[in-house]
Amino acid sequence: TQRGASQVANQINAIIPFYAPMLQGFSTIGRSLAAGGYKGIPKTMAKMSLVVGTPTLTEMLYNVFLEPGVKYKDETGREWTHAEWYLDGLTAEQRTSNWYIAKPGHPPWEAHVFGVMPEMSLLKGIYMDAFELIAGLADIPGVSTDGPFDADHIAVGFARMANIPMYTPL
Repeated sequence: TQRGASQVANQINAIIPFYAPMLQGFSTIGRSLAAGGYKGIPKTMAKMSLVVGTPTLTEMLYNVFLEPGVKYKDETGREWTHAEWYLDGLTAEQRTSNWYIAKPGHPPWEAHVFGVMPEMSLLKGIYMDAFELIAGLADIPGVSTDGPFDADHIAVGFARMANIPMYTPL
């Protein structure tokens, strides 16, 4: 096995939830990058773009452009569109740590939410900030109020990847 047989490795595995799968994920990504020398890096990045980048772009575009102009009232009486909820109702950590798929005809807070593997949070954060910057999603007047682009998804993705991996509840 790839898990160490030392007492320290066994104790760490017993203390930190999901430690063994996290190490296995890092090991797999590292072996994939190292395979073929410099030729392995573009090939791995292309695979990562396909596996993480495409779903991330799809998620962002779907939630921002779903039912434009249709508003739903929350329990405080505030009205939200799907775009407003996705960009301002959810935190960067919630968007980076989860796949968020809104249901048409339902309030945005009744969306399907699926956790992202911690080792993929950084990659999803990089793609989210890149798409936000390219498409200007952080600066949509009347929708996004968190100000100019600030790379917040990268920061929380890195923090989640490097931390003890736990799913972020909504």
